[in-house]
Amino acid sequence: MCSVYSVCESLFAFIASVGYWWGAIYIIVISLCITWALYSRPKYITIISDFSPASIRKRILDGNYYWSKPESEIEKFLLLFGNSVPHRSYCNKKVKAILFYSADSLEDILENIKKKGYRPGTFVELLDFGISFPQEQNDCSIIALDAIISNGLDGLAYPCLAINKYEDRILKIENISPKLIVKPDGQCVLDEKAKTCFPLGSYFLVFKK
Repeated sequence: MCSVYSVCESLFAFIASVGYWWGAIYIIVISLCITWALYSRPKYITIISDFSPASIRKRILDGNYYWSKPESEIEKFLLLFGNSVPHRSYCNKKVKAILFYSADSLEDILENIKKKGYRPGTFVELLDFGISFPQEQNDCSIIALDAIISNGLDGLAYPCLAINKYEDRILKIENISPKLIVKPDGQCVLDEKAKTCFPLGSYFLVFKK
């Protein structure tokens, strides 16, 4: 108790010596530094080596995601990503998960990840991350690039951790497609030069190789 009192007394004395405006600025800067330090701490997840459909189902249930029809949603994910496994060298180990931000195209993101010595996360690793750090998806969508599949419509589909319009945590499948261009005759065709881009504010789950 004495130590807390001493700290407060010293803080007020410092504010009085430098003036209230500078003291307020000092407190704000210190608060921001503490917040940054807390949220920038390394995030570690333990990847269990059970990758059976039953295990993936349990991972989804343990994530406590909100769906109006949970059973049909779970079956959809099992159908599309039921064979997902993490990197074999990471099984039964505590590994550092990194949220990599980029507003670039898919092609450029994959190239940048490779240059930094990262590898994209898998669907199973995305589930394990969602269980360990549910609060992370409150501010951004988190994507597992290694789980990208074709959606059968000249585009791609990928699983991500996100929130719905009611701010409920959800696991969902998003679609992205190359841009369409309209020819002079009014016909819509795919722009072969267009790159595939994700919604702004997306983060990508990656790991050190």
